[in-house]
Amino acid sequence: TSNLNRQFLFREHHVGKLKSVVAADAVLSLNNRINVRAMSLKVSPETENEFNDEFWLRYDVVINALDNITARQYVDSKCVF
Repeated sequence: TSNLNRQFLFREHHVGKLKSVVAADAVLSLNNRINVRAMSLKVSPETENEFNDEFWLRYDVVINALDNITARQYVDSKCVF
């Protein structure tokens, strides 16, 4: 909880919950007509059976909150071609 002061979305009562779920809930509270899918599986070459080309092509917009540069670059490589 040491970095909660830098978080605009997360509060102490969110500790222990998946960030993706908390973020999806926040988006839906603003607009429940948006189609949001919270994911918890690691995004990497090792999970391409889940995150294959078909997965990436079905989305018009992908938003991530990854704090790992390698993972960010991987997602970027899948979204821009």
